Amino acid sequence: TILSMAMLFTMAVTPVYAASESSAGSLYKDVPTSATYYPGLAIQNKLGIFVGDDNGNFNPEATITRAEAAAVVVRLKGLEGTISSGSSTIFSDVPSSHWASGYISTANAMGIVVGYGNGMFGPEDPVKYEEILTMIIRAMGYDPMVESRGGSWPGNYIGVASSIGVKSTEGGSVGKEAPRKVVASLLYSALKAPLMEVVSWGSR
Repeated sequence: TILSMAMLFTMAVTPVYAASESSAGSLYKDVPTSATYYPGLAIQNKLGIFVGDDNGNFNPEATITRAEAAAVVVRLKGLEGTISSGSSTIFSDVPSSHWASGYISTANAMGIVVGYGNGMFGPEDPVKYEEILTMIIRAMGYDPMVESRGGSWPGNYIGVASSIGVKSTEGGSVGKEAPRKVVASLLYSALKAPLMEVVSWGSR
């Protein structure tokens, strides 16, 4: 049996959203409050999922690295407090000294990221649209649905994402690097989508 639960973060998100709406201006110098993705971005900022730089900018058109993608997806699951710095990973290009080693190690252990298949993860490579979407769907527990529907990657993950409402209002396409505003939009839609929880497997 697979039980679907609403992943709405109701207790945390509602007051945060209200606070962001009543603030005098944008949290970021380079993102106006009128931006379509701003409300979701403000919530992610308050929850510590996806934040800007030390200069007060979000850099919406810049891409994020695969290491950064692993970090935001682990935070999306609420596992920030379990991450320890200096964690070892199975990837030869992610030493324990890497700032994201703990995130990558956790994401890999949970099956959210698997690397390139040659012992490399490519932590500094820009994340592609289909890669971050796949990470999000895996983090939400939808791999069983992806497998049951069949198909090949990334179409199988894109199909499941569409069916549960995980999508970007800011565009994004397969094979292209994902701008930060696209990632923010995907993460926000994931916060509002149902979480798939595997309770037990039937005999069929």
